[in-house]
Amino acid sequence: MAERSSNRGRCAQPCRLNYDLCGKKSGLINHDEGAHLLSTKDLNLITVLPELYQNGISGIKIEGRMKRPEYVATVVRIYREAIDRLLQTPEEYYVGADDLRQLEQIFNRDFTKGFLWNESGKKLMSLKRPNNRGVFIGRIVEIDPPKKIMRIKLEKDLSVGDGIEIWVSVGGRVGTTIEKMYVSDSERSDAYTGEIATIYAEGNFRVGDRVFRTHDEKLISTAQKTYIDVETARRIPLEADVKLRLGEPMILTLKDPKGNIVREESDRISEKASAYPMTEKQIEKQLERTGNTSFSINTYSWNIEPGLFMPVSIINELRRKAVNKMEALYAREYEPSGWNMAEKRLRSYLSQSPFRKGKEVKKVIPRLSVTVDE
Repeated sequence: MAERSSNRGRCAQPCRLNYDLCGKKSGLINHDEGAHLLSTKDLNLITVLPELYQNGISGIKIEGRMKRPEYVATVVRIYREAIDRLLQTPEEYYVGADDLRQLEQIFNRDFTKGFLWNESGKKLMSLKRPNNRGVFIGRIVEIDPPKKIMRIKLEKDLSVGDGIEIWVSVGGRVGTTIEKMYVSDSERSDAYTGEIATIYAEGNFRVGDRVFRTHDEKLISTAQKTYIDVETARRIPLEADVKLRLGEPMILTLKDPKGNIVREESDRISEKASAYPMTEKQIEKQLERTGNTSFSINTYSWNIEPGLFMPVSIINELRRKAVNKMEALYAREYEPSGWNMAEKRLRSYLSQSPFRKGKEVKKVIPRLSVTVDE
């Protein structure tokens, strides 16, 4: 329909669209349950991980495609902790109520255990809503339209910064972000289960309308702390040895924790500085700029003759070349192998296939097709 491949991460999400159901003979078929006929609920198997494990399942996939990073961070963390508990003490496996709450809050189209637990039909499908349902937090108990005020009897805690959605009786749903909140005429940043929270919102609301939280500010902030700047923290630390002597090329040697060593020297020799000689601090400032690479230079040893000059551009180029060499060493660990064996298997298959021509097998050259897109 959209000429976009989900296998390449470009899913157009046709399963989340509205559809009519038509029979070849009967024509349009009425389906009052909802028009999102292909929209499944979210698969949630965290409570049955022991059964999966006992039946030989050795790995699970958590879908992060087209999801926000906070979703991925929250779900991966909760499942990682659950799997660790399962492997440590299988007989005492549990899932905490707060973990279940966070999984529901971060995103849900309602949950299903899927076909393995015989959930099909309406138990499997999210027919009325293809996106995040949020979490039910209470009902409207009073409204004051002239003042654009509503009061909600809370069944779950609520905080300033949260996003809510009111499922109004007429007109669908109205969303808003809580910027101010009052409890008993006192401004509060948090309101708790059982309290009545007063908030500002504009819409065609009625007493009894349900309120759902679709954005939990505290949960989002907690998730962000687990991955913001984590890439920097996880970089591979390198030791740098810098040599700068008069009339010689500048030499940069990098060493990683595995003992790998790379060495690079400049194309230009050093000179006496006429005005501003290079210092260790100035050189370090250039060398620490490892950008989006997997490395960071954390420690230095210096062999620098004072009063010398080396252009910043040369130092930067030296750093790039040395880091590229180190990256190449790591890349070799992941080079694909077994191409010869793959070709033998392919030839064996073709010898038994319709492509075979007499006793000869057509010469087949395995190819790798690469497409680069923005």
